[in-house]
Amino acid sequence: MENAGGSRRASLDPIMYNFFLNTTWTHQRQSERIRWLFELSGTLPALKQDGASMNQGISQGGGNNTMKIVGITCGVMLLLSCCCAGGFVALGGAGIGALFNSGAKTSTDAFLDDLHANNHANAFQRMGGSYQATHTVESFTAAVATMPALTTFTDRTMNNISVNNSSATISGQLTTPQGVQPVVFQCSQVGEYWYIDQVVVNGVILP
Repeated sequence: MENAGGSRRASLDPIMYNFFLNTTWTHQRQSERIRWLFELSGTLPALKQDGASMNQGISQGGGNNTMKIVGITCGVMLLLSCCCAGGFVALGGAGIGALFNSGAKTSTDAFLDDLHANNHANAFQRMGGSYQATHTVESFTAAVATMPALTTFTDRTMNNISVNNSSATISGQLTTPQGVQPVVFQCSQVGEYWYIDQVVVNGVILP
């Protein structure tokens, strides 16, 4: 005499069995379909055990997917870091130079701003110690008057910067009513400050 499981297994039509296996259902309906088939075949306890394995496999699969996402994200970040580093090496050299050279140029810009505003006393304080030792504010003002480009310029371009340790050369041009005139500053660093040792306008040294 066949047991109940054998009877139910025998009563399951192979055609219907294949139909239920091959029909495209949603995930929930598929689970119900498989459970129904195994109930008919009398293997429900095995199904429960296999279901736990399936859940574990899904959980592991989710973990693998998470690891893949993390790996891809890290790879993209690494690629972007390399690109940024390459851009910094390729384009950042000039920026680094400008950063270290900005101290001397800041002093020459301030010097020209003072003269343009007729603030000769402040401009004189930006001259180097050797120049100040041999001049006064009055004599400095008289010397500047011999070079009207220093006070009458309407625009300036000071893009040539060369720094060698505590010495720097800043050069460019001044746009004046008389035309464009080249200007060169020789500077030196004392402590944290840059001072102007020499000013040359259109090839003539400031007296």
